[in-house]
Amino acid sequence: MGKKNSLSSIQTILFDQQLYQNDFKTLDDINQFKIDNMKELGTTDHFSGEPPWGFLIHHTTHPIYLHNYFMGDVTCEMFKQVYCKEKGINSIFEDTLGFGKFLKEKVIEPSGLYKFEELFKNISGEDFSLKYIMN
Repeated sequence: MGKKNSLSSIQTILFDQQLYQNDFKTLDDINQFKIDNMKELGTTDHFSGEPPWGFLIHHTTHPIYLHNYFMGDVTCEMFKQVYCKEKGINSIFEDTLGFGKFLKEKVIEPSGLYKFEELFKNISGEDFSLKYIMN
């Protein structure tokens, strides 16, 4: 995930926090908040018309999904960065078969044996950190 996508995820999380924490009275209040939020973060150039927020499943029936999406993105970045560092390469595409083997051995085989934080530390050698999406 590139920096732009990382920031988009953070923007979505910040919007969602405010969506659930504020007492918005109307749909227009939410739309205006979304527009203001996008302007503040400099991301108003990629939509026209209604602000894109209500189409996500976590806005309608399953709020926990957003957390799952974000954790999935962070975890994928961590896997890629740890593997590239371990192998001294710049991209997993330089060794796709090796990366597949890494995922099988380090993630799939021990699946369910560890809590997320323990698995993360076992794979990366470090405590969980958001630094993986900011690099």
